[in-house]
Order: sequence, then structure tokens, then C-alpha cells
Amino acid sequence: LRAQKNIEFHRILARMTRNPIMVVLVNAVLDVLREFIRSIGAYPNHHVLPSRRRFIALLEAGDADAAVAEMEASLKRLQRSYLSRLKQKA
Repeated sequence: LRAQKNIEFHRILARMTRNPIMVVLVNAVLDVLREFIRSIGAYPNHHVLPSRRRFIALLEAGDADAAVAEMEASLKRLQRSYLSRLKQKA
């Protein structure tokens, strides 16, 4: 459920760009990611929600550079977490 909400968050961000190509690309990547997450199994990522809240606050404040940095840091952390989880399953 948490993973699905996180994926939907990114779909919403893509739609907010009002760029149909971005929406198609993001949806394709997120569909692959959803299947990957299913394959490694659910587990807690306690940093995601606080990071998303910081990201939204930064966007609302108009600090795009800081919002990008926040999202990048969060995605890198998720990547490390996913890869670690994948290694555990192997």
C-alpha cells in the first residue's frame, strides 16, 4: 500500500508538468518499478514520507533547487535500499 501511494505521488508529479511525453515516460518507469517492488517484497521505508513532506514544502516555498536536491537524495536512498533488499533475496 505504501509503495503504491509513493508510485501515485510520482504519477501526480508527472501530470503536474503538463507534458504528455513526461507523463508517458514516468508511467512506464513506474510500472516497471511497481513490478520490481512486488518482486522484492514490502518493507518499511521510514524516510520516504518525511522526505515527501519536505519536498512539497520546498515546492510551496518556491525553492525548486532545494526541492530537486531533496527528491534526488530520497531517490538515491531508495535505490540503495532496493538494491540491498534485492541482494538479501538472492
